[in-house]
Amino acid sequence: AATAESPENGRTETAEDSQAETAEDSQTETAEDSQTETTEGLDDAAENTGEKALENMLMAMDALMMSAVETGLAYDPADPEFFWAALYRELNIYSSASSLISFNESGEIQVPRQTAQEFATGLFADYSDLPEIPDVFSPSLRYDESWDAYQLSPGDRGLSAPEILSASETTDGGYDVTARLYDVTDSSDICVYRFHLVSNAYADGITDPLFLYSVESMSLQE
Repeated sequence: AATAESPENGRTETAEDSQAETAEDSQTETAEDSQTETTEGLDDAAENTGEKALENMLMAMDALMMSAVETGLAYDPADPEFFWAALYRELNIYSSASSLISFNESGEIQVPRQTAQEFATGLFADYSDLPEIPDVFSPSLRYDESWDAYQLSPGDRGLSAPEILSASETTDGGYDVTARLYDVTDSSDICVYRFHLVSNAYADGITDPLFLYSVESMSLQE
């Protein structure tokens, strides 16, 4: 009798063991699948965040290229004329990028000083504060002390558009980006510039910053 029971007990134990192992394998696979999906999701989120950050930086690069072409001035954060030429264009063209920018009763674009400062951090890595507005910008650009805001006359950018041609991460945590300004009528280049972007030193102090990077330099590509 004992001999007859032994194979039965053995078969029962083997079935139970097999069922337990199958359950464990299933749990392990489920956990691994979940972990893989989570990792892939994080990778996708990181990629999307990087793409969005560069898309936002195109606003700054666009304004800088337009300023260089239209004024003939070189990139120089210490030059108030180039500084405001770029910031004026950035705020004018991309006023819809910030919910804090509005229009006053006269139809002018009204930009709170702190918002103007945030936009400036995207344009210039070497930034400390907004300089005085040169007289050359009057009356299209002025500061209204009662509102602590800048008033800009709205303008039309014309028949140009910006485009990122290439971007590569750099060892300093930034990007080297090649971008162009082109004529929308025939897609011909107006200019092509290479930009070096670095982490925006002011981004951590801004709620939902538009610009995670700052332009450190730009050079014309012949």
